[in-house]
Amino acid sequence: MKIKAGDIRGHQFKKSWRGYDPVEVRYFLEMLAEEFGSLQERLTQYERESEARAALSQTATSIREARQQAQGIVHDAESVAAETLKNAKADREEIKRTVDKLIIQRDKLVNDIQTIVKTASQLIEAYCTEEDFNEDE
Repeated sequence: MKIKAGDIRGHQFKKSWRGYDPVEVRYFLEMLAEEFGSLQERLTQYERESEARAALSQTATSIREARQQAQGIVHDAESVAAETLKNAKADREEIKRTVDKLIIQRDKLVNDIQTIVKTASQLIEAYCTEEDFNEDE
């Protein structure tokens, strides 16, 4: 049974012929009730503070966990970014090599075409000269 300050204040004792002084008992019970009430208030306050500390502790734990999770996400993102950058650089180098090969092939084709055109021009010129020569005969 929980005793409250009001229970102490309101308690009635049986009277007996050789009992204690009722005024003194009432005075003592009143002091006891006040102290008991004060202790109950302090206990209630401590319970509220304890609940607040528990909530604060839970919040701090949640914040720590969130920070750890965020650090993991950042670390993963940095790893993915580094891998993506590495792949992009490798792709760029491959594209550069391909472009360089294409430039070499283009230059070779241009050179081959120039050679063919030159040879064709020489053949046409030789043919024309030969026709001129044959017409003279």
